Amino acid sequence: MADPGIDPRYAAQFQRGFDPAEHAPVERVAIERPTAARPTAEQADDVVPWEDADEFPASRPRTEWALLAVGILLPVLAVAVWWASVTDPRAFAGYTMSPVDQFTILLQSYLPGPMLVAGVVAIVAWVVLRAVGRAR
Repeated sequence: MADPGIDPRYAAQFQRGFDPAEHAPVERVAIERPTAARPTAEQADDVVPWEDADEFPASRPRTEWALLAVGILLPVLAVAVWWASVTDPRAFAGYTMSPVDQFTILLQSYLPGPMLVAGVVAIVAWVVLRAVGRAR
């Protein structure tokens, strides 16, 4: 083992350009791996390593498909709300409206933009999650 005052990360064997044939007299540092992080025999039966797993946990695809469904639904709702605001004759009438009618017209005016943006962001997030899932 190396000098206890020297950090093993700075040992010669871990430095760029280290050649064991050229630097043979250098004392090599033993790599110690923690044993507490390893599962016991009882825990090893419960753990499925990623290499042996056929697919991701069942909850992940549901989340991905729900994200896609929201991403498709929000732009469709945005177009429907926008269409309702364009064809609503109350917005163009010159008479006084009730507070409920005014609130409805305000919602029809201001909701389509944020709904469209949220739908596009949800679809992009779905594409990213699918790509990350396949990369593993």
